[in-house]
Amino acid sequence: MSNDLRTWLEKADARGWLKKVDGADWDLELGGIAELIRLGDDSPALLFDHIKGYPPGFRVAANTSRSPRLVSLTLGLPEEVTHKERLEALRQKLPQWEASLSKFAPVVVKDGPVLGNVLSGPEVDLLHFPVPRWHEHDGGRFIGTGDAVITKDPDTGAVNLGCYRVQVHDGRTAGLNMTPGKHGRLHRDKYHNRGKPCPVAVSVGHHPLVFRAAGSTLPEGVEYRYIGAIRGEPVEVVEEELTGLPIPADSEIVLVGWCPPGKTRREGPFGEFAGY
Repeated sequence: MSNDLRTWLEKADARGWLKKVDGADWDLELGGIAELIRLGDDSPALLFDHIKGYPPGFRVAANTSRSPRLVSLTLGLPEEVTHKERLEALRQKLPQWEASLSKFAPVVVKDGPVLGNVLSGPEVDLLHFPVPRWHEHDGGRFIGTGDAVITKDPDTGAVNLGCYRVQVHDGRTAGLNMTPGKHGRLHRDKYHNRGKPCPVAVSVGHHPLVFRAAGSTLPEGVEYRYIGAIRGEPVEVVEEELTGLPIPADSEIVLVGWCPPGKTRREGPFGEFAGY
C-alpha cells in the first residue's frame, strides 16, 4: 500500500478513478465542481491544477473518499466487489487491525519529503496555497477539514490526530474549530487552563488513510498505530523542531504553530447549509 498522497493519486488515476481539472477558480468554482461530482455512487476523486491566480503545481485534491471503491483503495480492501462484499471484508479486517495495534508504533525518522521546503517567520503566508472558499455562504477560505490536526496531551504525552475545521483568516493566522469533548480540544484546554499556548501541527496533504484515521472515533493516542496496522508497516514521523510534535514524514504540507489562550476570532460558517 502506498504511503503518500502522490502514489495514491497515481493508483486512482491508473484505475480511471481520478479526474483532473485545470483552470478552476479557488473562489466557489472549485467547491462547486467537487459538490456536483460527488453526487454519483462511483464518483471520482478530483485533482485541481492551474488554479486561478496560482502557478501550475499548486494543486488541490478533493473527494478522495467519496465513493466506496476509493475507500477500498485507501484501506486495501477488495475494489471491484458489491457493497455487501466490501462490508464483509471490512468486518473481517477490523478485529485483525485492532489486535495488531501494539506492533505498529510510529517510527521517528530524521528526514522526509515534508522537510523538502520549510518556511518560517516572515516567510510564512498561508495564502501562498490555493485555499478554496468552498460554498457560497462560507465565512472564508478553509484549508481543513480534509486534514489531520496533531496535538499532544501535556500530562500523558498521548498524541492525537483529529479532523477539525481550519479556516485561514489571513496569511499568518488560521483558526481551529474543535468540538468540546474531542481529544484535541481536551489537549488545548489543558494548556489554556495553565495559561500556556497549545502546540499544534496541521497536516493538509497526505494519504487519505491519514484523514480517515483522524476523522474516526478511536481511543486517544492510537491513530498512528491504526494507520500502521492497516498499512502493515509503521508510520514514519518527523519530530517537528519547534513544537516537538510528530508529523507524518510523507505529508505534502504541514502547518505548525501555537493556539494561544484567550485569543479567539469569529469563525465560519462552513458547508452547504451555512445559510440556514
